[in-house]
Amino acid sequence: MKKHLLHTAVACLSLLGIATLYAQDSAPSAEPAAQKPAKKGKKGKKGKKAKKDEPTSAVGKALTTIKFINDTKPNTKADFYIYLQSAGWCGPCNQEMPDVAKQYEAMKATGKVEIIFTSADKNEQDALDFMAKYGTSMPCIISYQEVDRKYVASDEAAKLPGFTYSKPVPHATLVDSSGKVIKDGHALHVIPCWRDLTGIKE
Repeated sequence: MKKHLLHTAVACLSLLGIATLYAQDSAPSAEPAAQKPAKKGKKGKKGKKAKKDEPTSAVGKALTTIKFINDTKPNTKADFYIYLQSAGWCGPCNQEMPDVAKQYEAMKATGKVEIIFTSADKNEQDALDFMAKYGTSMPCIISYQEVDRKYVASDEAAKLPGFTYSKPVPHATLVDSSGKVIKDGHALHVIPCWRDLTGIKE
């Protein structure tokens, strides 16, 4: 009888131990599970920000769309622009070009005025040769084209706000950065006006 009770007691204690172990294994841990670091979301593409070099004026923007015949980059942030219509075959143009080339260097130094040479030469090479003759390399395009037997502004020149094709040369048009015409006429009278506008004297 005593042996039977002893076996029963041992069996109960064994079952109790198993139950306790089971309960411990199945009970939630008091310590919080280590959390995995949150995955950083993929960086979205940065929104397009206006570049510092990006022009904001009408003329400045137009200049970025024009295909120039030379490698000279125009100042797209100038306050004023001069559209110079000139040509190597023109006597008065040749007389004026040495002074124009000199003034162009002074204009570039201010950063406020830019000349766009809209050549009335028959082809690009003639225009480049004309500028090279006087040691200057203004941003250059051909100013005209023939349409229905009439001469009109070339496709590139027509992109310039305030530009009007002129058959008599030398001709110049002075505009502000919005393309508003300030003065238009013979280059000899128009080009020097940049000094009054900027306050730069000789």
